[in-house]
Amino acid sequence: MNKLFTLGFIFLLTGLEADASLGDSFPSYKSCVDTCKMEYCQTDGYYFKQPDGKFNWAGLIQWRCSDDCRYRCMWAIVDNFERKGWPPPQFHGKWPFIRWMGLQEPASVVFSLLNLAIHIVMFRKFRNEVRPNSPMYKVWFLYAGVCINCWVWSAIFHSRDLPLTELMDYLSAFGMVFYSLYGMIMRVLIRAPGPLSVLFTLVCVSFFINHAGYLVLDQFDYQYNMSANIAVGVLMYRQLHQE
Repeated sequence: MNKLFTLGFIFLLTGLEADASLGDSFPSYKSCVDTCKMEYCQTDGYYFKQPDGKFNWAGLIQWRCSDDCRYRCMWAIVDNFERKGWPPPQFHGKWPFIRWMGLQEPASVVFSLLNLAIHIVMFRKFRNEVRPNSPMYKVWFLYAGVCINCWVWSAIFHSRDLPLTELMDYLSAFGMVFYSLYGMIMRVLIRAPGPLSVLFTLVCVSFFINHAGYLVLDQFDYQYNMSANIAVGVLMYRQLHQE
């Protein structure tokens, strides 16, 4: 059972989103977006030519006019598919979701916030019930912070998919997975004589900084990020199997 759970966990952690999908490859979709932008958007594509003056939740979380055109044209294509009895396609690596109060993926936002709430509750319980002088206290204290940060960025990313929010979501998710492996190994090294645990910590910190720097400074490499998650997942599986 543990093996099946761990393998399933690895695959769940290594989901990959594509840059382009079937829906946004259709000429009718591209033509719809271009026409919408010409009719409703200013030259920069950010602002509407004639704002309606009403409060707009979408604008509150940085929905540009061009983004709104993509959203409206996406649903025009989906409606056309449904009339023909075809299943809806993906657009820009995502399935169509109905926007609610400006939130791009409201269900995912809710689940991320629920995960965040549970982590905060358990973190408070940890602080109340575990002695600060316990051997692994600092390790799990920081782990709670890493997990809370991860779910914060997950909620932000699913609210609005932008290059910055996507980067922070991927980095935070990898950080949580990588720190899980770090915590598992530190359970063994924490009582080891000499500076072994300190050296291991420095190696892990250096690796994460290098990983983040590569994704930040270069074009985001989805394949590399997925491979790194798989590698960490395999190491976690081996560590659990040994225990």
